[in-house]
Amino acid sequence: MSGPHRRTSVALVTGLLAGACVRPATPSEIPAPVAADLALVDRATAIRLNGDAATASKLVAARADTIDTSLRWYIGAARVGEALRFATEMSPFWRTQGRIDAGRQLITATLALPDSPVHHRARAAAWYYAGLLAFRQRDQEASRRANEESLRLATEVADTAAIARALVGLSRVELRAGAYDSVRSHASQASALLTQTGDTRGAIAPSHMVAAVNRMTGRDNDAATLYEQTLALYRSQSDEPGVAMELMNLGYVRLHQGKRSDALSLFRDGLGRYESLHDETSKQFAIAAFGALAADAGDATKAANLFGAARKLLSGSGITLDPDDQYELDRYTAKARQQLGDAAYARALAAGEALTLADAIRLAKTI
Repeated sequence: MSGPHRRTSVALVTGLLAGACVRPATPSEIPAPVAADLALVDRATAIRLNGDAATASKLVAARADTIDTSLRWYIGAARVGEALRFATEMSPFWRTQGRIDAGRQLITATLALPDSPVHHRARAAAWYYAGLLAFRQRDQEASRRANEESLRLATEVADTAAIARALVGLSRVELRAGAYDSVRSHASQASALLTQTGDTRGAIAPSHMVAAVNRMTGRDNDAATLYEQTLALYRSQSDEPGVAMELMNLGYVRLHQGKRSDALSLFRDGLGRYESLHDETSKQFAIAAFGALAADAGDATKAANLFGAARKLLSGSGITLDPDDQYELDRYTAKARQQLGDAAYARALAAGEALTLADAIRLAKTI
């Protein structure tokens, strides 16, 4: 649904790295606002990992006008460790803010800084997030390369959690490629590693990937069972973004199963949580789910309006749908188009593209 991906230009990277050729700054030379921004992102990350993603997002949003500039300072000063930490911690916020292009440019510049074995653990994490951001833009080649590099470095430093994370990253790439056996294989390896270390939280992601495969291959009962399990785990971890995501995923399965009222309840709950989290990108994803509900109920015009809005808004954020969400979009847009006919469907889709995010959410809430 989105256009060609914009890549980091040589000129941008050259400019960002110009400071690498000069003497790195000493700690006392770090400008106070720059140090404050990194400290704020450190704090926001700790808050997010403790389950309060809404507060974390607000903290970062309050400094949105300076944070990227501060990260560029660390890159230009060749302060590799701090730049890696800064870029890695910012990656989830770039996604929720719908600033994938900016995030990819900055994390690419960070990873282009001089390498050193002492930073390989941090680089493994940064490469994983670089792969995740590339995945969000359907840049399969870049995502695969980044996750493979993350896996290589994680294996080198024997970081079990990072190895599992990279395997999950590769499983995402394979899911989009339709290589479902590879998805299951990577997810199984990741799950085994995390089970050995007792990482209950980390083990959710591999199960989520297998559930997605089941959902996309018609195994709805198996998908529902796994989504119910991962939803319960996210709840036990007070992981609100995870809860909201799995509510939406389970909602689609319930829609497949003909349980429209259950799907509606799950979608409304998920959207409400995304609103509380101030997660602009996920609200855009959720709009398409309500379009699916409308299509399933026979309201093809409203469905097309919502599909048009979701497509335009996500494109503006530089994000493409995840493979399982694209599967749903293809399934329910076909249903709406069949109900309306090509010409009427195109008109309704265009009308939806003119909606703002607020307008689209209001329309979704009428279902």
